[in-house]
Amino acid sequence: MGKDTITVTLSREDTSDTWGFRLSGGQGTTKPLSISQVDPDSLAAKVGLLPGDVIVSVGDRNVKDISVSQGEDAIREAGNKFQMVIERGSDDRGRKISFEKS
Repeated sequence: MGKDTITVTLSREDTSDTWGFRLSGGQGTTKPLSISQVDPDSLAAKVGLLPGDVIVSVGDRNVKDISVSQGEDAIREAGNKFQMVIERGSDDRGRKISFEKS
């Protein structure tokens, strides 16, 4: 089983809109920094984030080996529009991911 590297762009009008995902793992655990939960109908769900996605970078910052609190800080500091690179496990059949503007 391989991994897909996916770049998503997160954008919101203001900070009162939540991204709609939770983090887990990271430094001090045996798991990489990952998405643990995605709220239905959230901005994160609309761009295709899924539980289990491993976060590689937020903006220009490599976040793969940092703690959850440092990851939250990196996301907060990235502002209202940024790109995030994730790794997602893929199966032998491949995977198609589509994003629709809402």
